[in-house]
Amino acid sequence: MERRITRSAAAKEAASLATAIKMSEQEFATKPLRLENESPGQQSSSLRNNSKTRSTSKRCKTKLPASKIDAVNELPHNLGSTVNPKYKTNALSSVIKEEVTDTIANELKCTVEKAATAPRSVSIGITPFPDWPHPNPDACEEVNRLLSSVHGEIVPPSTIPEPSLTVTGCGEVPSVLDALIRTLLSGATSGNNSALAFNGLVQKFGILHEGIGKGSVNWDAVRQAPLKDVFEAIKRGGLADIKSKNLKAILDMVHTENQERREILVRGEDAGPSDLMPKSENSKQYEIACADQHFLSLNHLHTVNTEQAMEELVKYPGIGPKTAACVLLFCLQRPCFAVDTHIFRICKWLGWVPPDKATEITAFGHLEVRIPNHLKYSLHQLFIRHGKTCPRCRAITGQSSAGWDEGCVIDHLVRRTGKRKGEPAASPPVKRKNIGRQHRNRFPLMGNLVYLKSKTAGACMKTNSNTNRMEALTPYIPPALLPLAQTLHDQIPLVGVALVSLGAIYLGYIYILGKKEAAVLFNVPIPPEVRTNWKGKAWEDAQGEEKKVLEGQLRGLWNDKVILSYCPADGRILGNGIKPATTEDVDRAIQAAKKAQIEWARTSFAERRKVLRTLLKYVLEHQEELVTACCLDSGKTKVDASFGEILVTAEKLKWTIDHGEKALTPESRPTNFLMMYKKNMVTYEPLGVVSACVSWNYPLHNFIGPIISGIFAGNGVVVKPSEQTAWSSAFFLEVVRGALSACGHPRDLVQSVVCLPEVADFLTSHPDIAQLTFIGSRPVAHKVCESAAKALTPVTVELGGKDPAVILDDARTVSEISSIASILMRGVFQSAGQNCIGVERVIALPGVYDKLLNDVSSRIKSFRLGSVLLESNPEDSQQKPGAPDMGALISPAAFDRLESLISDAVQQGASLICGGKRVNHPMYPHGHYFAPTLLANVTPSMRIAQTELFAPVFLLMRADSVPHAIAIANSTEYALGASVFGYNHIDVAACVSNIKAGMVSVNDFGSYYAVQLPFGGVKGSGYGRFAGEEGLRGVSNIKSLCVDRFPKLMATRIPPRVDYPICKGDDSRQNGTGAWEMCKGVVETGYQLTLAGRVTGILRLLKNM
Repeated sequence: MERRITRSAAAKEAASLATAIKMSEQEFATKPLRLENESPGQQSSSLRNNSKTRSTSKRCKTKLPASKIDAVNELPHNLGSTVNPKYKTNALSSVIKEEVTDTIANELKCTVEKAATAPRSVSIGITPFPDWPHPNPDACEEVNRLLSSVHGEIVPPSTIPEPSLTVTGCGEVPSVLDALIRTLLSGATSGNNSALAFNGLVQKFGILHEGIGKGSVNWDAVRQAPLKDVFEAIKRGGLADIKSKNLKAILDMVHTENQERREILVRGEDAGPSDLMPKSENSKQYEIACADQHFLSLNHLHTVNTEQAMEELVKYPGIGPKTAACVLLFCLQRPCFAVDTHIFRICKWLGWVPPDKATEITAFGHLEVRIPNHLKYSLHQLFIRHGKTCPRCRAITGQSSAGWDEGCVIDHLVRRTGKRKGEPAASPPVKRKNIGRQHRNRFPLMGNLVYLKSKTAGACMKTNSNTNRMEALTPYIPPALLPLAQTLHDQIPLVGVALVSLGAIYLGYIYILGKKEAAVLFNVPIPPEVRTNWKGKAWEDAQGEEKKVLEGQLRGLWNDKVILSYCPADGRILGNGIKPATTEDVDRAIQAAKKAQIEWARTSFAERRKVLRTLLKYVLEHQEELVTACCLDSGKTKVDASFGEILVTAEKLKWTIDHGEKALTPESRPTNFLMMYKKNMVTYEPLGVVSACVSWNYPLHNFIGPIISGIFAGNGVVVKPSEQTAWSSAFFLEVVRGALSACGHPRDLVQSVVCLPEVADFLTSHPDIAQLTFIGSRPVAHKVCESAAKALTPVTVELGGKDPAVILDDARTVSEISSIASILMRGVFQSAGQNCIGVERVIALPGVYDKLLNDVSSRIKSFRLGSVLLESNPEDSQQKPGAPDMGALISPAAFDRLESLISDAVQQGASLICGGKRVNHPMYPHGHYFAPTLLANVTPSMRIAQTELFAPVFLLMRADSVPHAIAIANSTEYALGASVFGYNHIDVAACVSNIKAGMVSVNDFGSYYAVQLPFGGVKGSGYGRFAGEEGLRGVSNIKSLCVDRFPKLMATRIPPRVDYPICKGDDSRQNGTGAWEMCKGVVETGYQLTLAGRVTGILRLLKNM
């Protein structure tokens, strides 16, 4: 074996600077792999320019400004902008003399060449402790069994998953080079930090969109970039100085090796690496093409044996046995037992390696031999999980640690050593500097004189000033308080210092809390349909079974094999369809959430806030993508989506972040006279797994809303979105899971199941569902509640409404009727009227009725209908971009009913001003459009005034007086929300107090939901509340707690008179009469209304003790 020296600091520095020298000599003769949205010509040009602008300046130690991250373009994984690898010459490098640069570069190039040819050694398959017999296979099997019982069974994946750029991971990706660099970045840092570093590379250098490396970083662009740019890209991950140099050196070495292998393959030489000879002709041509296009690859390591792969990997700078072993285990899928700090610690405690002799390197060599191959993957994962989560097996823990009493599944096998929590740590003495003395020592005589003089003068001035102030105050201070006043007066100069200090401490505390709970940057794959250049598959292109499924869904008939999604505004087909969940799928989802919730329930509110902050950050930074997904799946406009999806979701997140902990903090409750020695509390604990069956009208908000409350209360959540919005729900699920994963929590905590009604019954009656929220229609609610009753599952029910808006006719209201009309228009036509708290009845008093009718008539008649995504970016250059006023309805299934209700109302005397029928849109024949409708002179007796329409219909009703308006408002079976517009306080108060509704807005529409007040209705609109404090407590176990206030002094004791047996003798006091009299005395003592009555009770009590 040869000796390996590339891990030395000198070699690493040499390798990185040699890379800088070589880069100035490199040019691309053939076309490189193209970055997305960049033509081959553009990239080739940019790369040639790049090679001419290389800088070899040494990085200054002062902090450089962070690189600006471009806005996110439409990439397959939404991992960053498409970056042209063009690098400008650093201003700092231009001032370095060329001859100095050349001298340094040439000297270090020699060092690199020596490192490349130096002997290196790697040992695998030979234990460094041949006399240490542990562990044997039985011990490994036993530990694997015990840990699996706690952390779950670990099964190696049959295939390597597609690369994720949200989480760096430990190399479980198809590309070997990708795996190697991911593992390098994850070394000596946290998962969050390594993810930040990897994301920085993505943002800076872009990703490949084809080939084996599809979806991963463009490593050749990283290779060609200046060292400073690589450092800036990964600096948020920590240790960027060392890692950036190693990273560039590795990429340069891989590039050189790829070119050398290409030359051997082109020439057809027999001499060369052993893995080149048996290659097929197609494999050879593919490797040549990759090298020609500078597509960096180490995938040839798949064909070599484990020992050769290990030796190849550890030759790179910064790559040791642990990193190489991770690549072997996770990427190459070879049985290899990588040893990290957690594994090394637990193995020492188990006695699997000599505790006093072993290091992580020698432990790897020993355990690689002793652990059976089939257990290496699972034990590696289990040891890491256990080492991070077990209260007794974490790095620094002790008997005072939280959870210590829960025990450890391998407690009987381990002997813990090392530093334990609670041990005193020695503090070094603090050296104090006497600045005055130092100053005087520089000028011994003059310094002492000046210092003494200035000190004396200052003291005299201070004394005189204080004395004068005190003398002025003395006449006003009582003589008895003069000593105290003097003492306080002397401390006045210190008060300012104390206040400033307290302020600084408080600001520091706030800063530390903010850092601890700071949002984490993450990304998830963006569906291709959301990108602006997506054309999509038209409805007309659907053929065969696909067309039958779509036509069936139009009629409300759903296929149990596949659900197809399409845009209701224009008919474009979304995705490839999904298979509806079966009962087995539902059960698996619930069990996965249940398992993840056990760990989640132990998190602090700070950890939960961090997840919500991370999710809020994503929502705010990706409004365009989220709104586009909502518009595609529901047909609404962007303005409707912004109000109804983004704004309210951001509000719910922010409110929960700011006020959620207060709502769930244990509360003290009052006690009574008899129980004065007790203290009472109410605590709010997680329920377990909660579920929500939500409607389609707000795909994002209805999906994420229950998740926010559920997870903040410590629960797992299973959401059943509507079949109508199955496509967008999959995207939103990944967003939530991405936030959880980015913060280090299990993705399985949140589940989504799209199923048909017969399977939904299994979900709503599942015994592991602790609470259910239902948003939908009354007929379905009856079935849901009947199903939930089987498991006695509590249900919060929100069933929509027929919300009234009462318009009073005081002078100010009449003068502001135009502004009120604007609010009413938003209330009626928001999301094409598909809004559970939409205004369905406008009840106007005589003084405003005609004015309001005239104002809204012209507006409604001028409404434009259409697909906002196509009309905002028209394909026809002759067509001007312009957003429509209103989008489509989710389905045409209700059109017949709507037209019948409107026709019936007209026959009974209502006036149809405009609309009233479906619209066959000339540009979107497969869109579901209903004309914006204005129907006046509607009366409560008409069916349309009693039926929830969920459609763009403005119903105008006339009321003779305020009491009449209230009567009309209360004339339906619904009572969800209501609005009152007016400025006569008596009339407004009468409406607010007498209208039957769960929520009321004054001079507004739906404002109660924008401030997270409890949301819900009464009568036929459901029961229970979500949102606000009540919503959080509704998904919590409300536990009452009564404990002794002074347990060492007072506690409950049963007096002998009422202790069993009650009858203790024959006299009146012993035969039970005395017990009865004593009980009467207890009740009178506690609850008599007068003092005399209480005294009587006390006497009765004492008499019968």
